[in-house]
Amino acid sequence: SLEARMQLAFAPAELLIDVAEHHLVRGHVLLDGVAGVCSFTSVQGAPLSIDGGRVSGAAIVRADLACTNGVLHAIDGVLCPDYGVANASLADDSVLGRPRV
Repeated sequence: SLEARMQLAFAPAELLIDVAEHHLVRGHVLLDGVAGVCSFTSVQGAPLSIDGGRVSGAAIVRADLACTNGVLHAIDGVLCPDYGVANASLADDSVLGRPRV
């Protein structure tokens, strides 16, 4: 939504780094090599799951794109770490005060 994008645009740098790191996993993971449901830990520390053509609920629109420093899978959304705060706004101080995983 436009509101969510505006919140991200003005979010503190620490939160933006967490969101960016939540999109990364260590290693060389090719979608062709994933069978069934697989779980990974993001660089940020939160769990991610790949189930068919989806990663943590977002559709994978392009997979196995070779890059100089790894493999890219393009998705149709933004993955946000779960800080244990239901329906929290990105600008909510309770989210920003969370412990790092």
